[in-house]
Amino acid sequence: MRMPSVQEIVAASGVTQQKVREVTAFFYARVSIDPVLGPVFNSVIAEEEWPAHIEKVSRFWDLAFRLDRNYAAGGFMAAHLKHAHIQQEHTHRWLQLFEEALADVCNAREAAGFRAVANAMMENVRFGLRRRDKILANAAAS
Repeated sequence: MRMPSVQEIVAASGVTQQKVREVTAFFYARVSIDPVLGPVFNSVIAEEEWPAHIEKVSRFWDLAFRLDRNYAAGGFMAAHLKHAHIQQEHTHRWLQLFEEALADVCNAREAAGFRAVANAMMENVRFGLRRRDKILANAAAS
């Protein structure tokens, strides 16, 4: 029996734009005070910039769930890779906090949709971070 694709899980999730905003706000409220991720995020997002960041991330999730297409996806990876202090190990904590947020604000079907997108996204982020770190290490060795 084949496993459902990310797109099929997302389509069956029933996630709404309201749920996207609820999850995003709840999650990033935790991120901003987390002892591991808080310093990483707070070093590039000033306190007064958090609402705009949450809205931008919400638009990303809207696009992922095909609820709206009002997100310029091209800047996603570059925004993360340009900060040398963002490391692969941070992705594990990000996913852990995200899972906790899903458990608090989503039903099982909604959580499955968010989880499918988050896991795929984190695979891409980890790949990008590994590639960035390899390029930096090669440059430093030259």
